[in-house]
Formats: sequence, structure tokens, C-alpha cells
Amino acid sequence: MVLTQLLESEMPRYIAIGENILEHIRYPLKQIKKHTTGVVLIDSEDEITEKIHTIFRNEKVHAVVYELQSLNRISELKKISEQIILENHDLGFFLTYGNEHTIEKSKYIVMNTQQNIHRHIPYINVPSTTGHDGLSSPFILIEEEHGGEFLAGKTNPPFAIIADVNLITQDDDWFRYLIAGVGDTIAKITAIWDWQFAFRMRSEPYSDFATATLTQAQKLLENRIQEVKHDPIKLIKDVLKALIGSGLLMALADNIRIGFGSEHLVAMSLDKIKPGVALHGERCALSTILMAYLQGQDWRRIKKLVKKIGLPATVEELGYTFDEAVHALQQAHTMYNIYTILGENGLNYEAACNLLKQTGTTTKFGD
Repeated sequence: MVLTQLLESEMPRYIAIGENILEHIRYPLKQIKKHTTGVVLIDSEDEITEKIHTIFRNEKVHAVVYELQSLNRISELKKISEQIILENHDLGFFLTYGNEHTIEKSKYIVMNTQQNIHRHIPYINVPSTTGHDGLSSPFILIEEEHGGEFLAGKTNPPFAIIADVNLITQDDDWFRYLIAGVGDTIAKITAIWDWQFAFRMRSEPYSDFATATLTQAQKLLENRIQEVKHDPIKLIKDVLKALIGSGLLMALADNIRIGFGSEHLVAMSLDKIKPGVALHGERCALSTILMAYLQGQDWRRIKKLVKKIGLPATVEELGYTFDEAVHALQQAHTMYNIYTILGENGLNYEAACNLLKQTGTTTKFGD
């Protein structure tokens, strides 16, 4: 028997989603070497990090904390990675607690550290928000040197994910992050279309199993959004399941394209023009309406869903001017080298203006 293709995928050993489960950190810790140093990556110290310290002490695990709040450039993250290597010769694992930005920064630090010491280091993610699927995905979407997101690389998936709903609802903007997470899930509609398009046009590697699984999960979440709007805790759990599932399918397929298409290129382009104005999932949701129009999908249904959830449905609501949105659409195809509905040359000025006008995603032309 000749093996012509081998698919190797690493998956998390432990995933927990529930209420008041921060203590579950101790379960993956028991599987990691005790006589090593753990590195905890956080935004800044708070009462949750104190609880994490207590868990480590009870498990007799030594840990060192590094704050990432003020680090917003790749060069700064590389520097902290080098510092971690110099200061922790018996480095055994990482634990990240924070929002989507902290998790992406941490994954970059993990990747850079592993590349420099030439060995695998497990990491545990403890998300404080439900903003996007990066909490389980091995792919790294991060801020570049001069503002805006870009795809920075790929590391191993997390060793464990501890998603404590009570911890997540402590964030002042928890509901905004929640619906942004739904927006990132909606974005799979156009991402999958683009992946299938690239498969047909360019014979790119494609997984029908991964797309079928994610499509079904995405539809299920859509159906449940209105059913559980009176129960935000249940919605948080459903969104977490969808986001974690999406990231795991990326790992299984060893391909980001299942959740990364033309809509993400537009979202990245918007963020490059005016960084930090809107959350990742908010930008992706609006961009999905636009790209669905180009793809010939039912963009009106998607727009209705986006508005029903409470996500921004115009570029102005998102925080951008009409001209900024047009510019973002024109340069979107240059954000990352993948083949999508935007093609190799992207949209010209007239096409970008018309796209916003026809989809009613700008207030410039009125109703």
C-alpha cells in the first residue's frame, strides 16, 4: 500500500465551556511537566489573574507573568519572546488570559519562542471575550507595524481551552464581543464560497468534510440566536462552541481558508486604514454582506441577520466614512495572497462605490 497523502493535525487535549470553571485549569496542568516554569501572558493584573496565581500555587506550579497591554507591534512581541527565553530556561508551558488581541499576541509569542528554542511548547487559552475564532485556531491574525491586521503565521493549536462564562461576562463590553463573535461566524458563509471557488479555479486543496461541518454549525447558530436572546448565558456557550469548532476545523484541515475569505481581506483592509475602530467580528459581518453580493449569494438575508443581531450594517455605523470604505474595498485583494471573488486585480473605484450603494451599506445615498 502506497500512502500518497498524509494529513497530520494536532488538537487540544482538554476543552471546557461552562460557568465558574476557572479551577479547571488544574486539569491540563496535571498533564504538563510539574518541574518546569509556566509563563502567563495577560493584558494586565486583575482579580482573575490573582485567582490563576492561587490555582498555580495549589498545584505547586511555578509561573512568571508578562503583561502585554502596551505591546502592539511585532518587534515588541519578538523582544518579549526573547526576554522569556533568557529568563526562563526551564520553560514548560504558556497560559494566556485575555481578549482576542491578547490571545493573538500570545500565539505569536508562542510561535516565535518555539522557533528560537527549536521545541514544542504547549499553551492554555483562557478567553475573557467571545470576539473571534482565534481562541482555538492555530493561525495568527495580528496587528502589523504600521497599523491594521495581517496574517502573521501559524503555530500549534492550544493544549487546552478553559472558557468560563462568568469570567467572560465580567468584561464591560462582553455583549459587544458576543455579537462580534456571531459576526465572525457569519463570515464563514462567504469564506467557504471563496474556498470552493479557489478549488474550482486553481485546484487549491479543499476539504468538503470541514466545510460541510462548519456550514451546519453556522446554520444551527443562526437558528438559535433569536431563540436564546432572552438567555445570554446560553448564547455565550453556543457562540463559544461555534468559534472553537471553527478554529479546530482550521487545524484539522490545516488550512485557514475555511474561515478566511474575501470578507476577511476587506475587514483587514478597513483596519489598516483606521486601526482599532471596530472589532474584528463587526468588520467581518459587514464585509460578508458586501462579498455575498459579489458572489451572487443571498446578501439581503445576510444583511437582515446582521441587523437582527445588532451588528453595524453600514460603514458609517462601523466607524468609517464612505471614502474610507471605498479605499478599503479597492485595496482588499492585496491584504493576503489568497484567491477569492476579488480576483487578482480587485475592485476599481466605480465598482467599489456601486457595491456600497447597491447593498445599502452606506448612508451616503440615503434610503
